[in-house]
Amino acid sequence: MNKTCRILLLLSLFSTETTAATEKIIFGLVAEKNNRVFALATNFLKVMSEKLAVDIELISLPGKRAAVWLQSGKIHADLSRIAAYQKRVPNSIKIPEPLLSVPYYAYSSQTDKIRVDGWDSLKPYKIVSIRGYALTDEYLKHHDTHKVGSIKAAFGFLQAKRAELFIIDLLSAETYFATAESKREGITKLEPPVALFNTYTFFSSKYPRMANRYHQALNEMKREGTLLKILLETK
Repeated sequence: MNKTCRILLLLSLFSTETTAATEKIIFGLVAEKNNRVFALATNFLKVMSEKLAVDIELISLPGKRAAVWLQSGKIHADLSRIAAYQKRVPNSIKIPEPLLSVPYYAYSSQTDKIRVDGWDSLKPYKIVSIRGYALTDEYLKHHDTHKVGSIKAAFGFLQAKRAELFIIDLLSAETYFATAESKREGITKLEPPVALFNTYTFFSSKYPRMANRYHQALNEMKREGTLLKILLETK
């Protein structure tokens, strides 16, 4: 190999992915730090950290900021998003193995007049949604929606009757209602669920090797039953 080829090879190695095993890996999550969803994610990433032999930090981010930071590589990964999230960050790396499969429900304070039967059945109603959620952009783009910044604000809209529906995954909703600051009075979960979604981890395009290692470790955790154990034991 001549000198020019050696230089080009070295440049290509340094320009792809420079994350060393001793560096910290940062995951973003659209969830408040003081709730069960964040606790579940923390416990999951603690095990993942051991398997990858790398320090992992989990940070709480608003939805829109998480997408911007993932695009730029400021965070290594966004832990849990539906598949449609890739339209927001097209060059991101979606881990093929789903993280979880979760039902999404419509919540309302005006249940006497609302019937749920898929996304189209929701079109007659005013819907409150959370800013930065891929679900809103993908499945509610033809609906009457008003965006707010948090789950608390969304349920507040329902209780004030400023909106008729709020669609959110069951885990996030029930986690919120379990907090001391929540008020569930007058809010009903409507059956059946609007949809069942797999959620996936998305890595920045800057970290393909780490994404591959994470994918292998996630499959291993599922085979071992570790992920299910974390879900059952985290309070």
